[in-house]
Amino acid sequence: MLEDKFPWIQGWLHPVVAHGIETLLRAQDEMSIFGNSLEIGVYKGKTIAHFISHRREEEFTFGVDPFVIYNPNEDLSIDFFDECRANIAELNKISEIKGQTILLRGISSSPDIQSYLANSSLGFRVASVDGSHLFEDCLQDLILASSLMNNNGVIIVDDFCNPLNAEVTLAVSQFLLRDCAWQPLLMITPNCSPRYGSTRLFLCKPSYYELYLESFVKAFSETIQREKYLFTDSLLCNINCIHLIPS
Repeated sequence: MLEDKFPWIQGWLHPVVAHGIETLLRAQDEMSIFGNSLEIGVYKGKTIAHFISHRREEEFTFGVDPFVIYNPNEDLSIDFFDECRANIAELNKISEIKGQTILLRGISSSPDIQSYLANSSLGFRVASVDGSHLFEDCLQDLILASSLMNNNGVIIVDDFCNPLNAEVTLAVSQFLLRDCAWQPLLMITPNCSPRYGSTRLFLCKPSYYELYLESFVKAFSETIQREKYLFTDSLLCNINCIHLIPS
């Protein structure tokens, strides 16, 4: 069975999705694809930890989040910035992490944050869009990620085709209509409830589609029987899908 690489970090990341993210990052390592990494919507660091663990010395990992969540049951706001920072510190202690992690406290639409990201060196090779799931916010996050990304980069979108977050799907559709430079690469859909399924859509430029897809096919074919995966072509948008089949 696939194991959680970062069990001390609280968050929603299905093991099969984590395996997909690791496959992408290893493929970039093998192809010597350099660049910074970004996550919009960090929470306590479950996904960004994968980016950090694959970072080279000259690269930066950026995390953008208000790091505050409102609990309506108790009518209070919970600040989790220190917990996220502690989780990353634990990762640095366990592994010999190179490069630097920069947590930007705020919202992705902030001009200061956008300017800070735009002025970073190397450009970006991977970005995770998992911030606000409202249509306009998600669309703007996709546009921001696209503006930062190197030609060989990949954008990962959380909760695509999740019925609980329909505006994300609308935002992705609108983004792809506006920006023909990007195309769907792969969608990973674990077979569990939508809230915990953590469906991820991977987007890339057409010139790198075959190279990335080959890496995914190879990585998942090696574990397809043991982990009970099904690799199919979805009728939805002709997106390659990996479905998790119940035992």
